Amino acid sequence: MMSWRERETRQSDVAVPQQTSAGLLVNASGATAVEYALIAALLSIVVVASVLALGNPIEGLFGGVAEQFTELEINQD
Repeated sequence: MMSWRERETRQSDVAVPQQTSAGLLVNASGATAVEYALIAALLSIVVVASVLALGNPIEGLFGGVAEQFTELEINQD
C-alpha cells in the first residue's frame, strides 16, 4: 500500500491534462489577454491620431512664445 506522499508524488508526475475539443472551445483563459491587447492597440491609435492632429497647432503656439522671447531680448539690448 502506498502512502499519501507517494501517491501525491506519483500524481504530480503526470503530464499535462488532456482536454477534448469541446473543452478547448469552452476554455476562455486567453480571452482576457486578447481583450487587453485590443484595448492597448486602440489607445495607441488614439494617441498617434491626437499627436498628428494637434502637432501643428502646438508647434505654432510654442513658436509664437519663442518669437516673443526673442523680441524681448532684442528690445532689452
